[in-house]
Amino acid sequence: MNVAKTHPVYAAGFSDVIHSFWERVFQPDALTEVRTFKCPTIRDSMCTFGIMFDFVGECPEDDLYKVAISGESGTPAQRKIFPPPIAHRTYTFVVERTE
Repeated sequence: MNVAKTHPVYAAGFSDVIHSFWERVFQPDALTEVRTFKCPTIRDSMCTFGIMFDFVGECPEDDLYKVAISGESGTPAQRKIFPPPIAHRTYTFVVERTE
């Protein structure tokens, strides 16, 4: 999962992952955060977490958060979160099949 903001200040906050944990968390720059986790491999297993997207101060007209989600398989998903106000999104992943 990659969350990037177009203008300072980056102020996104992540919850813990339910039924998993954040394996890797790093910020390649001041406006980007990258996180990884693994869902259990049992069919119908779920992982859930939330992200609070905050917009601090005056926001430029083109300010937004870009969320990119990719897994080991499937099509990557991309979403945009626009201001104002603060926005919360919940993400749930379900294991549909195992190989």
